[in-house]
Amino acid sequence: MVACGTRPVRQEGTVFDGKRVFDSDQVGFIYLSIYFILFIYLFIYLFIYLFIYLFIHSFINLFIYLLIYSFISLLLQTKHSK
Repeated sequence: MVACGTRPVRQEGTVFDGKRVFDSDQVGFIYLSIYFILFIYLFIYLFIYLFIYLFIHSFINLFIYLLIYSFISLLLQTKHSK
């Protein structure tokens, strides 16, 4: 059961153990913790993605450029040698 109010009310006889019974302050802290963890995971994921994209993509482009340059150089040498 979820009950909302402006401030948490703790009835006598109810044990707020933080595992199965929460007050609104504890629930807010739990959501804040979850969002913070998700933010950290998103930040790490974006950092890894940008690393892969910027560095590895650049190396792939350089490799393709070198292959094309080598192929054109080879073609030009064979034409001049005939």
